[in-house]
Amino acid sequence: MPVLCSEMFRETRGIIAVTLLLVLGWAYPSATLPQPKIKPTPPDEAKLGLNLGVLCSWTSHLIFVDAMMRARPWIPFPPNTTVWDAKVPVPMDRHRMPKKIPFVPEKGGSALAVRTMFYDGLDGQYPAGKYVLSFEGSGEIHINGDPGFHKFSKPGRYPILVKPGNTGWFLEIHRSDEKNPIRNLHVWLPGFENAKNMLHPMATYRMEGFSAIRAMQTMALNTGSYPCHNGEKATDPNCVNKWSDRTTPDLYTQHWSQGMALEYVIALANQAGTDLWPGIPHAADDEWVRNAALMIRERLDPKLKVYVELSNETWNSSGLYPQHYYFRELGRREKLFSKDHPEDDTETGRRAFVQRSVQVYKIFEEVFAESGSQRLIKVMPAFFGWSAVAESLMKNLSDKTLNPSGVKVDALAVGAYVGVEVKDMMKEDPSPITVTRLLDKMESVLGVATDGPKTPTFVGFTKAHALIARKHNLSLIAYEGGQHLLGSQLGSDSPVHEVIYEANRSPRMEKLYDKLFKYWYGAGGQLFLAYAFIDRYSWYGAFGHLEHTLQPLELAPKFRALRRQLQKSGGKLNPPVTQSSMKKHLARWRINPAGK
Repeated sequence: MPVLCSEMFRETRGIIAVTLLLVLGWAYPSATLPQPKIKPTPPDEAKLGLNLGVLCSWTSHLIFVDAMMRARPWIPFPPNTTVWDAKVPVPMDRHRMPKKIPFVPEKGGSALAVRTMFYDGLDGQYPAGKYVLSFEGSGEIHINGDPGFHKFSKPGRYPILVKPGNTGWFLEIHRSDEKNPIRNLHVWLPGFENAKNMLHPMATYRMEGFSAIRAMQTMALNTGSYPCHNGEKATDPNCVNKWSDRTTPDLYTQHWSQGMALEYVIALANQAGTDLWPGIPHAADDEWVRNAALMIRERLDPKLKVYVELSNETWNSSGLYPQHYYFRELGRREKLFSKDHPEDDTETGRRAFVQRSVQVYKIFEEVFAESGSQRLIKVMPAFFGWSAVAESLMKNLSDKTLNPSGVKVDALAVGAYVGVEVKDMMKEDPSPITVTRLLDKMESVLGVATDGPKTPTFVGFTKAHALIARKHNLSLIAYEGGQHLLGSQLGSDSPVHEVIYEANRSPRMEKLYDKLFKYWYGAGGQLFLAYAFIDRYSWYGAFGHLEHTLQPLELAPKFRALRRQLQKSGGKLNPPVTQSSMKKHLARWRINPAGK
């Protein structure tokens, strides 16, 4: 059974939390680095991009015009009971629709129906108005939750007037004829019935003007339960991901542990006019990689560039990233031991990662050879808080046993966060956590412009990696970055989370972002991809630069800072979504979201 997005999100956010807490706690830049004067990045090269978030039933980023596209995978349940999930496989067709309802599990038991849900936990921050449920086939569907109770026993189209709340929608199939099953099931947003373009116009309206979008989360690269084709665990070096197992556009939903279909990720980049940084699973075989490269070459606007990166943060040994352990074990299996440190499993894993990254780069180069390999930007990701990782990766890249063709990379990339762990602050000083105290700590972690590459601050770490990038004639990119005020170690009910939310909504946060960009670009950093574009705040963190798709700019200080930096670099922006312009946007896009 595919893992639920909420579980995937919990794991992923935990990974990010553990990883980034290390960022400003480790400071071991190499003492052997040269110390030339660092050149600031010219304003026209000081680019900004965005990391897209996960696609879930409760995602606050409005992407699709069909609400079923964010629905959870089918949950089997016995009708007329309080059992939520029977936890058995649901027999499904190639579109992952149930073949027959009710059905009896293979091992016997009660006959089961299925349910799904969407727009849950959003505090009303999704479109209000007249939705249209449509389906074909013979069966019976029940709707409940925010729309109230509705029962449909004949195929057709059914308008449903909805006032959004925090409960969301529940959709249940109680009957579906095996010979004429329910199919082509849609829940069209107001004004979009039978739309040909499944992407909502507002999905990309506020992306336009940014240089690139990264789809690591959207393509679910971090989920530890990512299904391997051969049934192996994601950490096992025998794990293989096949192209035939990926999410495709014709499925009833895009909410799967394999992430969203690559076709839709490409369509988002085309609609926004941004370069594309897709996701490549760590165990993807050559066929997967080649087919992905071919699809991107054929479907992505030829004016747009492609960032090529294998997996995500494979150097991360926090204990949660399966890809780290996959490459470590792969390196051991292939005996890719370092001559200097053969006992170092982490270094062995880095060597395996470099070897496979080179193979991935080479496949993309071959596919793009005729249409222009200059469109490719090959990225080598490293650890912001420890420049020795970047040095190791670059050394391994020059090893002919790992890179016999001498494939070159174009950019060194780091996760440029300003991390503050509240639990650690409380250990240092048990006095109450306030917005002022949080932001004071964040400002101290940023450092000052004169910090050197050995200083354990945001400025110091940036300079340390800028020197390495310059040494190897590479661009320095932030594959993720921004604030990282975190209190998840205190539990979900801690009052500290509300303080973190307030700090992220503070006008002072906007000023700190201005300083962050000044330091990043001043120290030689180039493209900076903020994490994340749109994401609701929770006890896992306040990562969204917008909390929901139509959040007014007046209430989004981090996004105001992004827009201002874009203007400095000459980016062409759409008119802002503000409180005064809201009615115009609502009329233009035919939506009327509730909530703040």
